[in-house]
Amino acid sequence: MRSSSLAATYARGVSSVVTSRERQAVLEELRWLCELIRSNDRYVAFLCHPGIRSQDKKELIHAAGSGHLSEVTLRLCDLLVDNGRLAYLDAIALQLSALIDREALKVRVTMKTAFPVGPRVAAEVERALAAFLKRTIDLHIEIDPAVLGGARLFVDDLLIDGSLAGELHKLRRHVAAEAIDLTKEES
Repeated sequence: MRSSSLAATYARGVSSVVTSRERQAVLEELRWLCELIRSNDRYVAFLCHPGIRSQDKKELIHAAGSGHLSEVTLRLCDLLVDNGRLAYLDAIALQLSALIDREALKVRVTMKTAFPVGPRVAAEVERALAAFLKRTIDLHIEIDPAVLGGARLFVDDLLIDGSLAGELHKLRRHVAAEAIDLTKEES
């Protein structure tokens, strides 16, 4: 929870000093930098090593990002390095993306299904959610065999469980509650 809160604070800070167009560019730069760091084990080892000076870490980021990163993104990275919070870079990018989406009345929805869903079904789900939520939907589909059948929709902090696994879980709870009630009646 703390990392999410810190990341949200940094994302709001970045958002407050740039225009909406620049905000999207900073987000893309953060994603690019996260991918660059993730894809290079030497960068990860160097940037995470507690014995390496902050200035050296900043110089690496500036050199690697030369021509790719704006002044705002470089300053954010400097601030994160100085505060020992560079590990929050991914979370900050996620929070900034969520902030941009909220401003655009856009919501990210993850739909988990046991089997692949065709484009027609995905479009139907998107249309129904857009009408219900009065927002633009950014639908991401994930295959999860544990769902068994149907689908689970994750909308921000809300879970809409229309899965077979979810129904079986409800049935199991109901049967257990009935069994408890029967034992109480017999006593």
